[in-house]
Amino acid sequence: MLGDVLEISATVNNAFNTSMEVGVQVLSMSPNGPRIHCRAYFTFVSLDHHGVKCKVPKVIPETEVSFTQLLPIQTKSNFSFVAV
Repeated sequence: MLGDVLEISATVNNAFNTSMEVGVQVLSMSPNGPRIHCRAYFTFVSLDHHGVKCKVPKVIPETEVSFTQLLPIQTKSNFSFVAV
């Protein structure tokens, strides 16, 4: 609604060899409390200054929430490799 404050947050969920998955969430803060408007997942590929793919560091979960976000991604990743 008009006058609500939007909060946009992003988290690196996991990093693979040359790519990383980033989760984004958009919330509005109103007098009635927070409301989730959308969530999205983006995959970014790391490129060097020549445009060649380069390795990215692994994600090391620092909190319980980070760890629980990481598990489904690893399962999804393993499943997609098996299904090919």
